[in-house]
Amino acid sequence: SSDLIRLRPEAIYSKADVWLNGKRVGSHEGGATPFELDLTSAAKAGEPNDLCILVTERSKSAVVDHMSVYAYFEVAGIWRPISIFCVEPSHVSRLTYAVTFDEAYRNAHLSVDVKVANERPHSTTGTLDLTVFDPAGKLVKLNGLESSVSLAEWEAKTVHLETTVEKPQQWNAELPK
Repeated sequence: SSDLIRLRPEAIYSKADVWLNGKRVGSHEGGATPFELDLTSAAKAGEPNDLCILVTERSKSAVVDHMSVYAYFEVAGIWRPISIFCVEPSHVSRLTYAVTFDEAYRNAHLSVDVKVANERPHSTTGTLDLTVFDPAGKLVKLNGLESSVSLAEWEAKTVHLETTVEKPQQWNAELPK
C-alpha cells in the first residue's frame, strides 16, 4: 500500500522510546502533549506487528516541568489514548479554526488554517475544499473555503481560509447543541 502508517499517542510522560517489530521508529521527550511517529518502514503488511513503548519517568523534560514534584511517586506512564492510523502521502496534517462574532453577536467570522503535507519525492497539486454542515446535517453554502494547493516534493504548508457565517445558531443554555 502507498499509505503512510502513523502512531499518535495523546500523552506519555516523560520520555517515550518506540520500536515496531524490533526497529526503533523514534522517541518523544515531553509531558502531556500529543506527538506522531511514522511506522511505515517498520510495519509488516498482513502480519502481526509487535509495538513496544518504553516509558522513562525521568528525562530532560522532567527537569524542566517538575510534574513528579506534586506526588509521592514518579508520575510516569501512558496517560491518554494511542491511535494508529493511515494517511495518504499527500494529506491534511493539521486543521485549526477560530470563530469570532461581530459586536452584535449576530454574524460569525470563521477562520481556518489547514496544514497540508506532501510526503512524496515528486510535486503534487489539488484543491482544498472545506464543507460546513448545520446541526441537522444540512450543507451550509459558504464562500471562501476553497483553495488550489501546489506542493513541491516533501513540502508542507499552511493554507488560510476564511468566511462569514450569517446568523448561525449559537450555543446557549436553552439550546446546548
